[in-house]
Amino acid sequence: MPNTATSTSGIKKILLEYHRKSGYAIFESFPMVARDPTVIFINATVTPFKNWFLEPTIVPKDYALVQRCLRMGGANELNEVGANPYYHTFFEMFGSGTFSVDHKEAVSYLFNLFEALRIDKRRLYFTTPEGDRGFEHALLTHKIKPHRIFTLESNGVFWGTWRFGKLGPVGKGLTVIYSRGARMESLEQAVSSPDEFIELLNFIYIAERETQNGTTIPIARPGFDLGMGVERLAAVLQGCNNYQIDSMEPLAQSVLKFGRERNFNIDEIAVRIVTDHLRAICILINENIRPGAKRHEYILRKLIRRVLEIMWESADRPVHIGILADTFASHLNRLGIPLKVPAATITEHVEKETDGLAEVLRKSKHAIKRSPGATPDILKDRYGISPKLMTIISRKE
Repeated sequence: MPNTATSTSGIKKILLEYHRKSGYAIFESFPMVARDPTVIFINATVTPFKNWFLEPTIVPKDYALVQRCLRMGGANELNEVGANPYYHTFFEMFGSGTFSVDHKEAVSYLFNLFEALRIDKRRLYFTTPEGDRGFEHALLTHKIKPHRIFTLESNGVFWGTWRFGKLGPVGKGLTVIYSRGARMESLEQAVSSPDEFIELLNFIYIAERETQNGTTIPIARPGFDLGMGVERLAAVLQGCNNYQIDSMEPLAQSVLKFGRERNFNIDEIAVRIVTDHLRAICILINENIRPGAKRHEYILRKLIRRVLEIMWESADRPVHIGILADTFASHLNRLGIPLKVPAATITEHVEKETDGLAEVLRKSKHAIKRSPGATPDILKDRYGISPKLMTIISRKE
């Protein structure tokens, strides 16, 4: 078990207390359903504070918070879940906004934060954006060796220019990569070895905004935005991947136990996906979102169906997962993400979706009996059946 300083709850307390003592305004997590029309859910800590950077009438103050976020950018991004043990749909992000400082002062703040977290800066590598030497000069001033600094020539995995929504803030970003021990010779090495080199945080200098024609113009109150995934930070400090940290491992074990008790095996990638999605499902229902056909509701339904599809494919039969949802809700309450709604509410909505998908399977099987030549594409178009469930539909009983 991690000690208090490296537990997920302990890390959040250290981060917030450090900033409270430093005079930052501390905020509670904002509701994940964003008021910002450019995003469906809050997906970064800067989102609720965009106007602090953009509106000249607002006098911003340094702020910090741990924000609940959700990202489902598309099919490719969603496929990262499970395959990449450091990527999630729902996650907690620590964020801070720092104003009225230059690059050197901002990087000093960053290294003081690493010291508070007991992160050895000799294990860190940095990417800096081409055409903006502020971060590079500040790092060299802090005696970071040049071989630890990589210049991004264009946007890519570690980005260079960050845009926060249509007509929103635009900034140049410093990315910090943590090495578990090996020397990083190239950015390609970091991409191909995610267990060895972990993208720890992004530190962005926001100094422009996007205009209607896509160009950028300076803003009146530039500042620095830091965004750092709490789960990744915990993985670094605990020496493991995200699914092995203290706040995630009990959830993953619950998935494995659920399968064993029902005489089916679920592979490691599937365990990660179910763990990630079911955690997100609990949080979304807790945020008063219910399964449905539009926007936020559809995303919740999609996550529930993905969990059901993976579990049913693993079991080779439909299984009810309400008891597993109940277990997750209980774990979250103990593991530092308390829920406002009772576990029974989460279970109820998951069970309703389970019954709904089971009915879709029944109709699909009936359609196959009537039309044996029905193809998977026809069933997908007509009933929304994914390829994962075709073996169950086609099985003779």
